[in-house]
Order: sequence, then C-alpha cells, then structure tokens
Amino acid sequence: MIDISVPLRNGMLQYPGDPAYRRDWWYRMDEGKNCNVSLLQLCAHTGTHMDAPFHFLQNGVTLDALPPERFMGVCRVVDLRGRPVIDAADVDAIDPQPGERLLLKTDNADGMRRDDFNPNFVALTPAAARRLVERGVAAVGIDYLSVEPYGQDGQTHRALLEGGIVIYEGYDVSDVPAGVYNLIALPILVQDSDGAPCRMLLQEIDR
Repeated sequence: MIDISVPLRNGMLQYPGDPAYRRDWWYRMDEGKNCNVSLLQLCAHTGTHMDAPFHFLQNGVTLDALPPERFMGVCRVVDLRGRPVIDAADVDAIDPQPGERLLLKTDNADGMRRDDFNPNFVALTPAAARRLVERGVAAVGIDYLSVEPYGQDGQTHRALLEGGIVIYEGYDVSDVPAGVYNLIALPILVQDSDGAPCRMLLQEIDR
C-alpha cells in the first residue's frame, strides 16, 4: 500500500482565502487530564481532499449522498510532467477509457508538502475538463490544491462535476511510478458537505 495523502499539520499549505488548518489541545495528560483530546479547525478542502458536486453546483449532490463505491477501484497514475497546463490535447494523448479513474502526476511534484502557495501550479483547462466528460471518465485527480488554474471562475470544476466526475485534489505522487493501481480514497463522511479531507491509498496490483 502506498499512502499518497498529505498529513494535516499547523502551518500547512492552504488555498488563498480559505481558513487555515489548526490543531490545538482541548485536554492534555501532561496538564493533569486523564486523556489527550485534540481540537481541529479546518476547511473541507484542506490538504488531500475530494470535491462533491455541491462545491460548485448549487443543486449538486452533497458528499454524504455519494455512494462509497465511487471512492474505490482501479485507477491509473498518468505522468504529465513537463506540461505547464493540462489541455484537451493532453487528455487525448493519454486516451482515457469510459469509467476510468485518473490521478495526474505533474510538475506540481511535492508542492503539497511545502508551506508557500504557488499560483502557477499545473491544472486543467475547461477544454480538458469537457474532454474528460466526453470520454466518460469516473474520477480525476490533480497533485495540488485545485484542479483548476489559479484565478479562474470555476469553469473547470463545473464541467467535471456536472459530468459526474469525482475530483481529488492535494495528493502527492512524486515518488509513485506511472501505472495501474487499486485506489482507496475515502473522504470523511460529513453531512450536506461540499467536500472533505480524505485518506488516499494506492495498492500495487500483482501481475
């Protein structure tokens, strides 16, 4: 099993404008309490997470209404390093199949483990998103905080979510070779939510 999740920690990378992750102690044994209890404050789109349709679609499905089988199954890690942006031609080049789950590996590399935000991160154009929908892809992921280029108006997100594609953001596959794996990516079950942090695991497939 390969854990591609990024640990939550104080001071970690956050999308500009989103509330920062914070963990404080509520009870501490070294202060005389009989147990340790953490108090967490975080945005639903902190660190490694997934987007539900409700994130960008007012009448979209919320996280808790998505069936758990949407978050597990065979996926393909695709190496797209060297491209400053992912466009429709790049999608055609990787030839996605109907129902396929794609995790993109880009020049974002290990950027999720750095504290400074990079506004020039690699993401998908709206045209790329529409092509993924046309191809019938089930899920797509990007190795940074957003599948959409910084400063855009949500076209990429809306195209993917309207097309029924699950979006994963903020994982780290910098040390993972391209190839086919079993994906387990279960978000925290939050009622009526637009998304949630998740633990993303890749299981190597014996051949």
